[in-house]
Amino acid sequence: MLAPLGGVVEDRARVMQLTSHATTDGTLLRTPSTALGTRAAAGLHVLLPSATLVYNDAIAYGPNLGNLWAGRGTNVLASAGAAYDGRYVRVVVAPEVAHSDNRVFEVLPGLVRGRSTFSSPWHAGVASADLPLRFGTAPITLVSPGQSSLTVRAGAVAVGVSSEEQWWGPGIRNALLLSNNAGSVPHAFLRTSRPLRTPLGAVEARWIVGALTESTFFDSIPSNDTRSLGALAVTLRPSIAPNVTLGVAHSVVRAAPRGRVPASALFDPLTRWRAGAQLDTAARPFSAQSDTTRDADDLVALWARWVFPNDGLEIYGETVRAGVPRQLREWLLVPQAGFGYTIGLQWAGAARARGRLRWQAEVSSVEQTADFAGRALADLYTGAATPQGFTQRGRVLGAATGPGSSSQFVGADWLATGWQAGLTATRVRWENDAMYRQAAPNFFRHDVSLLFGVRGGLLLPHATVLASFEAGRRDNYLFQNGFNNPGGFRTIDVPMTTARITVTAR
Repeated sequence: MLAPLGGVVEDRARVMQLTSHATTDGTLLRTPSTALGTRAAAGLHVLLPSATLVYNDAIAYGPNLGNLWAGRGTNVLASAGAAYDGRYVRVVVAPEVAHSDNRVFEVLPGLVRGRSTFSSPWHAGVASADLPLRFGTAPITLVSPGQSSLTVRAGAVAVGVSSEEQWWGPGIRNALLLSNNAGSVPHAFLRTSRPLRTPLGAVEARWIVGALTESTFFDSIPSNDTRSLGALAVTLRPSIAPNVTLGVAHSVVRAAPRGRVPASALFDPLTRWRAGAQLDTAARPFSAQSDTTRDADDLVALWARWVFPNDGLEIYGETVRAGVPRQLREWLLVPQAGFGYTIGLQWAGAARARGRLRWQAEVSSVEQTADFAGRALADLYTGAATPQGFTQRGRVLGAATGPGSSSQFVGADWLATGWQAGLTATRVRWENDAMYRQAAPNFFRHDVSLLFGVRGGLLLPHATVLASFEAGRRDNYLFQNGFNNPGGFRTIDVPMTTARITVTAR
């Protein structure tokens, strides 16, 4: 069985960890084939169809949708396939088809010579990233390998190749290092197939090397269209505190000469530790090209999750940093340089005759420090060594809100047998680091979305359904406000609604 990351099955399995002492193994390192609540059936079996539909009435919006870019209009992602599970081998063929209407909506043009007019106007030079505001003017249809994989198991170790989405870290709404926000990254992997029991506790690990692809709306240089991604993550559930899970991960992106990922990229997470880009670029303006003194960009993440099964509670946190401090003094004086974080909690109340109440709250921020006045401080996820940064086909590998952002989310749901329903509130401040690079940054130009929504899910005998509807407004869209607005004296606030439904046969 494959379960969509963040779907109903995974959601219910995570709640069970809070209420019935279910194991927390695998929570911090997940793919659709290893997600919480999935079991691999022996033999050959059909992977029944799954489809997601997203509708946006005004502008593009849709976090954590994998190979689907949710532009304005109707957007659909569909998949089906087959799998074989043997004693030592597992083969999954689960291709996906994604289609976006890509109806017209206002964007600002990219300004860098040699780049697409749809490329980001905020990300060039030492803050460069492949983040188009819109993917052209025509409808988009993409056929991809989707969640396909080949896995060979030998005891507690598994190796293979895959195009599966990955979610690393404890976050429910945002994962700062690797999430399913971007499209699938084809990769080879070495991982634990079950927790390794050691005197210190249960250890799990995942080590990957893959190929990142540039979007078709970035630049016109074919030689840099491919980059390597090397990443390694290790988690520990200590013997003395089995309800705590700790983790550390390191990901490295660098150029792939002639479009080929070198075998040495596998060892990048072990060998390439760079001083934080934030301070390396002190004398470089944002109009400058990428930093030629660096041959790789890296991010380091730390995770922690603590479950209180007797109280129905979990608290979790993740931090990420661009590179490592060059010296202890730097870390003590400016630990926030190149830094991002997520903190969150989930609480499930006591079971009643008809169900239980569940609360969620999560806060994330990758906005950068302003302590170095006059210095060019690169946004998180952007590239000092590679102009595309930490992106795959034009979308961020980590937090769906992207560089320079912060977000807050609260949700309350009633969980009953076979169904659930709830209310949500979401606030996102977009590209706030880029806002301070505008000609006249001021308090009135912050680009902020505020959305209120309803959501629900069904666990039917032969299908699961997850649906949501959100409505709100995006204020000062793309920093367009009447105060010193380069487009004239006007303020652009965009009322917006978005609807999303996922149906998975089982």
